[in-house]
Amino acid sequence: MRNSLFAHEDELIASWRGKRIVVLGDMILDEFLYGVTDRVSREAPVVIVRYDGSGFAAGGAANAALNVASLGGKAVPVGFIGVDEAGARLLGILKEAGAKAAGLKVFRGRPTTNKMRVMAGDYHAQRQQMLRIDREQGVPLSPAEEKSLFDLFERELARADAVVMSDYNQGALPDRLIVRAIG
Repeated sequence: MRNSLFAHEDELIASWRGKRIVVLGDMILDEFLYGVTDRVSREAPVVIVRYDGSGFAAGGAANAALNVASLGGKAVPVGFIGVDEAGARLLGILKEAGAKAAGLKVFRGRPTTNKMRVMAGDYHAQRQQMLRIDREQGVPLSPAEEKSLFDLFERELARADAVVMSDYNQGALPDRLIVRAIG
C-alpha cells in the first residue's frame, strides 16, 4: 500500500505538464570546484586542496525553473544575467533543460551572480564544503533596469498559469515587482 502522502503523486506531477510557469527572481550560477586534501600549507594554517575537477549547476530562480521543467511544466525564467562567462554558461544550462530563455534580461555592467563552492576531502571520505566565494553585485537595479524587468514580467504574466518567486537578495525582486506578482 502506498503512503497516503504520495497516493496522488502521479496526478500531481501530471497536473504540471504543459503549464506555463513564470519563475521570477535571482538567476544564479552555482560552481563547484572539487579536490582532495591530504596536507596543511606551510604558509598559513589552511589545508591544501589538490584540484580534481569542477562542475556547474543552475542556482536560485534558475534552479527553480529547472525543477518546473523537470515536472513537465513550461518554465519561463524571468530575471537577469550579465554579459559574462557565468551568464553564458547559465543560459546554456537553462536552454539544455528546455527552459524558455527569452525571459532573461541581459544587463551590461551587472555581473551574473556566481556562487563558487570548494568541495574537498580525502580519497575515501565524503567531500565537505571548505569555502564559498560569491561573485555578486547585490545592489538595487537602476530605474531603467527595474522598468525593463517589470515590463518583461508583465508580458510573461499575461500568458502564465502560475508564478514562482525566488529571492536571494540580488536585486531581481524589487518591492514593486513582488507586489505585482502577488496581486
